[in-house]
Amino acid sequence: MEEKLEYIGEGDYYKGGKPYIGVGGGAYTNTFTGRFVLSPDRKLKPCVWIRRHGPLACQHNQGIVSIEIGDIVCSAGGSRPATPSNPDVVLACYRVEEIREGQGVRPGEKIPILYGRKVEIDPEEVPESVWKGMNIYHNRSGDYFCG
Repeated sequence: MEEKLEYIGEGDYYKGGKPYIGVGGGAYTNTFTGRFVLSPDRKLKPCVWIRRHGPLACQHNQGIVSIEIGDIVCSAGGSRPATPSNPDVVLACYRVEEIREGQGVRPGEKIPILYGRKVEIDPEEVPESVWKGMNIYHNRSGDYFCG
């Protein structure tokens, strides 16, 4: 019996028929958070748009990345510091195996819904720039989360 695909989350939007998802993260007083996308060869995917300034942005999309089957979507969080050696780091990664079209908030708006399987990624495999971005208090830049 084939294992059922897990719900990964919603992408942000479609443009030109391609699905996109926001990446970014940063640090708060005692914790950090981040989301990033790796290609199948486990390199950061390039962003099609990068935020470099503006209001405090830890919870906002700081970069936009196109999503394809085989990409790995990762979320990280925990108590500071954001380092691969911190035992409190929670790292959840999923390989995208299916992209379905969902209904957005506005009438007629379509959003990508991502499904896949959990993938084990060693924290040491996470690019150094991602750790750096997740350690910056109220980070405003998406450069850390893009290849």
